[in-house]
Amino acid sequence: MTYDDLKTWHNGQIYIAGKKLILSHGDWYKENCLPYICPDDTFVNIDNPQDLMLAERLILEKRCQMVNGITLNAGGKKIGYGKPCFIIAEAGVNHNGDIDLALRLVDAAAKAAVDAVKFQYFDPPNVTTSETGLAKYQRKKLGNGENQIEMLKKLALTESEIARLKTHAEEKGLIFMCTSHSGVNEYKILDRMGVVAHKVGSGDLLNLPVLKYLAGTGKPIILGTGMATLDEVKAAYRFFVRDGRHHSEDH
Repeated sequence: MTYDDLKTWHNGQIYIAGKKLILSHGDWYKENCLPYICPDDTFVNIDNPQDLMLAERLILEKRCQMVNGITLNAGGKKIGYGKPCFIIAEAGVNHNGDIDLALRLVDAAAKAAVDAVKFQYFDPPNVTTSETGLAKYQRKKLGNGENQIEMLKKLALTESEIARLKTHAEEKGLIFMCTSHSGVNEYKILDRMGVVAHKVGSGDLLNLPVLKYLAGTGKPIILGTGMATLDEVKAAYRFFVRDGRHHSEDH
């Protein structure tokens, strides 16, 4: 049976109709439905396992087309289907606030032949307050004598230290990336430094002022989704699709 032979099918939300029916009765769907005509090259009538394999291939090709243009301009690195795995060394705050240790982390990342190294840049008062206690795993390591802001102040790097890390990473042939947790201002500083892509932590997945600013830069954006629900991931994705900017996601 071809979809010209098909009259109508519906499950309460989606109606499927043959081309002849639509052409001869253009108003059949009334005002409560939004018509969409599937192009022949993206329509698969799934009746057997071979049809399902074809549908899966078409979906993968479509996804490949969506991300094929996401390019990091350092060394022509590309992220997307069919491209080599893009490896980011997560240095984070493992330098313990010590710039010399941070520089050695860059050296270790370069020795491991990764593509990029990523740190964190934040202003502690814009991240937390003195009333915020430590998480359980933090108390186990640090005891109960500190709060979040005291801990973060020991881990924070200055603007000049972040700039020094970027220079060192690029001298080692690495792409330098950095996550901010403080809001728009730190991302603006990173932009002035010339970062080629942005990474957003999952805690800021729906921080719309941050997302709006980053979308306006036109640079690739990697969204962390580790602490997010699927609905939150979809909401962030819709934001970028609506804004028309390229992005990537990790989890």
